[in-house]
Amino acid sequence: MVKQKKGNIINLSSQVGLTPAQDRGLLNIQSGDCDAHAAASAGTGKIQYPGQCPGSGRSKDRLQCGFLERPEVEKRTAAMVPLGRLAEPEDIADCAVFLASAAARYVTGEVLSVNGGWHPG
Repeated sequence: MVKQKKGNIINLSSQVGLTPAQDRGLLNIQSGDCDAHAAASAGTGKIQYPGQCPGSGRSKDRLQCGFLERPEVEKRTAAMVPLGRLAEPEDIADCAVFLASAAARYVTGEVLSVNGGWHPG
């Protein structure tokens, strides 16, 4: 990317990285978990550094496995999402495709929440 003087590095974190909830580990977006802003501020050529923070979703991820094995927890969590469902892998992937595309050519140092409108509170 440095040689061609362009490209996208899409940082991936978690919704909790932006809005920590009580009794959960605190992830700090400014201290390395998803440091898109600091990377973008470095101004390396025309390389873009957008970020993406997904909310709860269906995944084979080791952090989500126990969650998916408990339908009552999944149902209760989905009910808290304004769109009424958990994220599917395609929801997260589609956002990454957008961030890597020419349609996002002026997006850098920003983090998109891909969470169906859910914010822990």
